[in-house]
Amino acid sequence: EIRTTYGRRSASALSLLQYLFQHPTLSIDEAATACALSIKAAGDLVRRMQESEILTEITKQSRNRLFCFERYLALFR
Repeated sequence: EIRTTYGRRSASALSLLQYLFQHPTLSIDEAATACALSIKAAGDLVRRMQESEILTEITKQSRNRLFCFERYLALFR
């Protein structure tokens, strides 16, 4: 899905996906560091991954939000 629908962001999205298997909960700052992106680019990527239902926002805040890779964590329940 990522390779076919994310266009020029697919490399960053795949990199973030690999990171999520080790760190299933992350902030936008962590996503930026993990993918070597700016905060804005990381925020856009995280938002896109939310739209694809890969990530879920878990804090319900407007700042310091955390996102979770629910599909992966559900495998361990």
